Amino acid sequence: MRRWTGWLFGVLTLFFAIWGITQYMAKQNLAIRLENSYQRAFYELTYNIDSIETLLTQSMASNSRERQMKFFSDTWRQASAAQSNLGQLPFSKMPMARTEKFISQVEALCFNLFRKVGGGGDVSGGNLDSLKGYAQQAKHIKESLSKMQPLFENNPSWEGIEKATMAQIVAPGKGGTAPGKAGKRPSEAGSLENNPVVKSFMMMEDGLKRYPDPDFEGNMLNFRERPRGFTGSQITRNRAIAIARKFVAPGKQNELARVVATEKGDVPAFHVEVIPRKQEQRRGKNSWRTLMSISQKGGHLIWMITERNVGKQKLTASEARVRGQNYLKSLGYEGMESLAAEQFDGVVNVSYVRKIGDVWIYPEEIKLQIAHDNGEILAFEAMSYLTFKGAVRAPAYPLTRAQAQGRLQKRLKVERVRKAVIVNDRFKQVATYEFKTALGKERFLIYINAVTGDEEKVIREIPGQTEII
Repeated sequence: MRRWTGWLFGVLTLFFAIWGITQYMAKQNLAIRLENSYQRAFYELTYNIDSIETLLTQSMASNSRERQMKFFSDTWRQASAAQSNLGQLPFSKMPMARTEKFISQVEALCFNLFRKVGGGGDVSGGNLDSLKGYAQQAKHIKESLSKMQPLFENNPSWEGIEKATMAQIVAPGKGGTAPGKAGKRPSEAGSLENNPVVKSFMMMEDGLKRYPDPDFEGNMLNFRERPRGFTGSQITRNRAIAIARKFVAPGKQNELARVVATEKGDVPAFHVEVIPRKQEQRRGKNSWRTLMSISQKGGHLIWMITERNVGKQKLTASEARVRGQNYLKSLGYEGMESLAAEQFDGVVNVSYVRKIGDVWIYPEEIKLQIAHDNGEILAFEAMSYLTFKGAVRAPAYPLTRAQAQGRLQKRLKVERVRKAVIVNDRFKQVATYEFKTALGKERFLIYINAVTGDEEKVIREIPGQTEII
């Protein structure tokens, strides 16, 4: 009996050791993937700004209409890519308004000039002054990013920056205003400003103050969609707490909830924290904490994140997707269907978008993170949904599927077709046919405009990343 017990104990010990190593390796792989994603966005942003500075300078020296059109088109596209890469860096609570404004204004100016020159107009002296001013700003940003690159030799963690950014949300002072003693833990004090990479970005942002705001003929185009979903009247702090309770798991709706910070910015919001009433549930492996952002106008949930350990998997990815869909429906989000999913480390990340008939409205997207152990919604993000909500009602499709498919590269093998509304390079919503295609071992999503037949986007699918359902 003792021998059998000893053998069983040894087997169990080995099993748990292997399981622990597997879980550790999975977490390490995820961390490496995130780190690589942030590094890629940073270096691509550096390339985008370098290209913008070069192209702006070249455009001032050119007197050829064809070359000017190419310079303005290339600059516009580089600015669009820079906007995307900057948005992928973990700086959600760090003020980058001047850098963002510079990129969006360059994008708008070059689009204006591309149309002007293409229509037979000339680049005026005022336009040249604007190009010169933006080129100076681009040079400042380019030099600042170049000085940051040696910092990465010391392997700073982008994950650490992300955590410091999230910690700043509940910090009184710079990240918002918190009542009483709520907010920043002592260990988090100054964590954002003390990070060398973040500090360099803040210095770069501050340095843009030295440059006057260039102007140009005509009105500045605003490619960014004005958020349409923040409807309703202003809410109080107590109302924000009541709204927050609706979004947490049923067993947590009567726990402690308080407003820990207020955010001003483009979308003023209350940041609400929900924690256990029992002191012993705030520490250890069973501890949890939920933080969410509720808009001050209308009381809409912008994002939510719950910190807790996830137990053994009990739900499949398919079951988790259904849980998420039911959760959204119970809160009044109608017509939402799962679009894409990514499974890792005890959770599944699912994107849900609104569907009108057989048309997928991609901009109206809500992202959920669902726990595999009990189906709890651990994270919620709805900024895209709240920005584009209701902008599209019944999109028209003058082109047939066959006509749209005729615009594809002939060597592509079409694996699936669906109707989808997307946001194009000018941040306008357009009705398209989405073709999931293959070229040898490569996979691409190609979007053909359902009105003009133009190729709007080409996206290369990378194995191991988010799967389109």
